[in-house]
Amino acid sequence: MKPFKFIFYLFLAVIGIYFAIFYFQTTSLPSVLRIADYDSIKGVPPASCHFAWSDGSSNSINGDMHVLNGIIRFDYTVKVPWLSTLVHMVVSQEGTAFAWNEGSHQGIRGKYETVAAQTGLSSIEAVPCSPWWVPDGLTLLIPQDVAFSEIKAR
Repeated sequence: MKPFKFIFYLFLAVIGIYFAIFYFQTTSLPSVLRIADYDSIKGVPPASCHFAWSDGSSNSINGDMHVLNGIIRFDYTVKVPWLSTLVHMVVSQEGTAFAWNEGSHQGIRGKYETVAAQTGLSSIEAVPCSPWWVPDGLTLLIPQDVAFSEIKAR
């Protein structure tokens, strides 16, 4: 067998094995994921979720969530009358949430449930999810140019 063919078939085998393992891992992914507390999210296989909520008037939340190895990234827009804010949140494997608004160099950090309530995310109880086939770990990084202030549960 020529070396090029061997390398090509080896490459195909590795890709096939990766997607087979990933496929079997995603069979444990629920179609609807409860996000009220961190413990219900942390064990989920790589997932990409989209959510939308409205109170029937002009208040709404619309965004995406990505999960990888117990780390969660939220990017969502909170709309209230005359104001629309893009919020980002990264939740560490320990359940600590870091949230900041787009373009801001100030943010908050604390327990996931506390930060979710503070940033409007607690209105969302469950989100539909699908496998995150090609995860990008760089999207899960906490920005270094944002100063986070600790918040406590009330």
